[in-house]
Amino acid sequence: SVAADFTGTIEPTLFDCIETVSTRDNTGLGKFDYIAYPKRLFAGSDSVVAGRFKIKIPVPMDISYRNDEGMLNLFAIDTLGVSAQGYYNNFIVGGTAPSLGDDGKGPQIKMYLNTPDFIDGDEVNSTPCLFVELFDENGINTVGTGVGHDIMAIVDNDKFHTYNLNSAFVPSVGDYRSGTIEYPLSQLGEGEHTLLLRAWDLFNNSSVDTLTFVVVPGLAPEFIDIKVAPNPVEYGQKATFVLTHNRPHSNLDVTIELFNLQGVKMWQHSECMSSASTQCVVEWDVTTSGGRPLPTGVYIYRASLASEGGSMQTKTEKIIVLNNK
Repeated sequence: SVAADFTGTIEPTLFDCIETVSTRDNTGLGKFDYIAYPKRLFAGSDSVVAGRFKIKIPVPMDISYRNDEGMLNLFAIDTLGVSAQGYYNNFIVGGTAPSLGDDGKGPQIKMYLNTPDFIDGDEVNSTPCLFVELFDENGINTVGTGVGHDIMAIVDNDKFHTYNLNSAFVPSVGDYRSGTIEYPLSQLGEGEHTLLLRAWDLFNNSSVDTLTFVVVPGLAPEFIDIKVAPNPVEYGQKATFVLTHNRPHSNLDVTIELFNLQGVKMWQHSECMSSASTQCVVEWDVTTSGGRPLPTGVYIYRASLASEGGSMQTKTEKIIVLNNK
């Protein structure tokens, strides 16, 4: 029966034909065979409303063409955190549909490093994060079974800085034609570099885009915003500082200091933080460093960010503390 009270998100994963796979005998105890679906053709997400969903899945040309059983795995979660799971394998993967409408063009590519305001040739840290937006009317090829049809990023034409981004591609919810990639690059040397990215659509048409950037070791991270909530904050509550910066997937040295209007430091918090996002979050219990409650008043807080042992970026704002005890 339909779970009419289930509304949320479903994540379909489509697999190519079933295969017999052999182990490699790494332990020397002998090989054995097992049945599996080793080749993923698509993974995405869509909405579930009142227990029902409808998904449209593209099938690339890079399938096995063995005309054997495939599998569709389904996982869903609703707005209350209730999950559901199932699969369907009563279908054949193989063949090519007529009149597919190949436009002969590869995907549209937009990419940047660290933040959307990146301009070609900008300075970045030594481990920048690559962001890519892809779109193609026929869908993006992320299968990895066709030779040379992977989404690839190459820095300076260097095999040691060549990245397969198939598994990092995340399709847009409810739209297989577009998606994003977020991928932290490994350590790069000081100076100018060139990054090339190649992507393919389901008809194996490719597109290429490039960008240049300059690595500056110890480059100070930049503040985009800093907020604290609630403000005013009452003693007995917790205040949350949110520092927004331009260094996703980086280790950052974060320091927050609180001063009274006479310049006396009342509280300090320091730690090395790593976050996949562009935000660092720090909680404060509205006391001094010694654990004493702060009197009612206006205070100045100063946030500092640094990375790779380099220079520090600071930003200062005000917070009001209310203490009725």
